[in-house]
Amino acid sequence: MNRFYVGAMAVAVGLLACQGDPTASLRGGPFLITATPDLMFIAEGDERSVVVSVEDEQLNPLALDVTATSANPSVFTVRSDPLPATNKARSAFIVTAVAPGQAALTLMGGGLSKTATVNVLPLAFGGAPSTTTPGVGQVYTLLATPTLKFGAETKVSFGTGECGPADDLVDCPIHGLITSQTADAITVIVPRPDDLAPAPLTVEDVVVSYVTGLKATLPTAATHTVENTYSDSDAPDPADPDANFTVTAGGAPIVFYDGYTSAVCDDGVGGDCDRFYTITLAGTTTFKVDLEWYTAADVDLLFCDVGCANFVGNFAGATGANPESSTVTLAAGTYNLYFNVWLDEEEPPHLFKVTITPQ
Repeated sequence: MNRFYVGAMAVAVGLLACQGDPTASLRGGPFLITATPDLMFIAEGDERSVVVSVEDEQLNPLALDVTATSANPSVFTVRSDPLPATNKARSAFIVTAVAPGQAALTLMGGGLSKTATVNVLPLAFGGAPSTTTPGVGQVYTLLATPTLKFGAETKVSFGTGECGPADDLVDCPIHGLITSQTADAITVIVPRPDDLAPAPLTVEDVVVSYVTGLKATLPTAATHTVENTYSDSDAPDPADPDANFTVTAGGAPIVFYDGYTSAVCDDGVGGDCDRFYTITLAGTTTFKVDLEWYTAADVDLLFCDVGCANFVGNFAGATGANPESSTVTLAAGTYNLYFNVWLDEEEPPHLFKVTITPQ
């Protein structure tokens, strides 16, 4: 070997020995705290681990004690979760989500501190309902919460039922007819779902106010039982007193709502396609009936006598229009106001509005 080369190597080694490790000054002291993750999204009631490390300037983990504190224990709590012995230079903590909201997780160690953000996401919509036994056609109001608000596209669904075009029949939510809406409250007219059994409602387009841009579809925390206000009066002369109306010449208009289920009425399959309401007149009276609904179905408006053995009045309300309207003059007596789903177009009217206006 060349003696000059060997000598140069010896000099270089000697210099390094004199100078030491040029990165040595970056070792040893605490420089920063890292947390994985430092932005957490966790569902209410769930738990998730966060791993914390105190590091020097070379990002070497240091075996130092670390503490973790929740800024709001009503949103989440935190407890230690020691890592295996091979990870003594790192600390782990378990975050437990308590209630929807956002709060800071403060981490401290080696004289340093770091703040991570914990977002607890809701499993249900806890806004207060006006009632948990809403009736078909009645007014229902749902309030927002301090952290969960209503968006521009919010809908309240009261179960499921058939809707959609004929070539794409699906089960879909039955949305209430919105009469007023703000970020803090929504009021709807209750439709007739296929199933009246107790169940949560579904609230769409819920704005999670503490997470920018986040929206959710959530069930209500409260279970609701939808009641059929007028019962299924699919036979003439209904005994249901709510389905009996007295019309007085010159009197105030009578307005009510009702709805159908997803019976397929136009092909002979299923039932519950008709609705009857009793009309009582004290004397000869002229009055107008308007029937309007919110799907593509074709519903006819007719009048018949007791038992519906004979049609009376006219057939002006038996067209393909929506709304259907008919003005009749009938002598004193009792009659049936009769609605029939002529074609449901696979979109039965789960909610319709009736206005009876005496002349």
